[in-house]
Amino acid sequence: MTPAEFLLNGPQSPEELIGKAAPVARVLIGRHRAGNECPCRELFYGPPGSGKSSAARLIARSMAAHPSQVRHLSARAITPDMVREWTTELAYKAQDWRIWLIEECDGLTEQVEDLMLLFLDSLPKRHAVLCTSNQEIRTLTPRFQSRFSTHRIPAPEIVAVKEMLLKNWPELKGVA
Repeated sequence: MTPAEFLLNGPQSPEELIGKAAPVARVLIGRHRAGNECPCRELFYGPPGSGKSSAARLIARSMAAHPSQVRHLSARAITPDMVREWTTELAYKAQDWRIWLIEECDGLTEQVEDLMLLFLDSLPKRHAVLCTSNQEIRTLTPRFQSRFSTHRIPAPEIVAVKEMLLKNWPELKGVA
């Protein structure tokens, strides 16, 4: 993979993540591969570029047998009617995982956040909600936060970024 492809497609495995995002992704992917079918509610927060979205995408990809099982959404695009529809869909049994990957959940409206509480509390087996948030998760209500396992993903150290670049693209030596 070239550096341009990496930037375009992002990491393809937890080993390609840098910093805390890597072990968090490895643990959650391992839990799923070990047969854990419990509802999954994970909230990743940290500054832009920390790897939180990449980790969430890798986890979602590891759960999904097909890309159509993952609904990848921006929080700002989620309406109350969408959440009501999702809650209704939970009554239909799923053979495979259903995954909602919600980027920047700190952008949810108050009404959507309130409706999401019922949705999150109703998740059956083989359902996952993976959310990312910028540094300011305090904009999310404590009730909303309490529904998730939270993972603070700090920005990776510059040395770790340099090591990853040189490991994958030795030709960058002297540039990185």
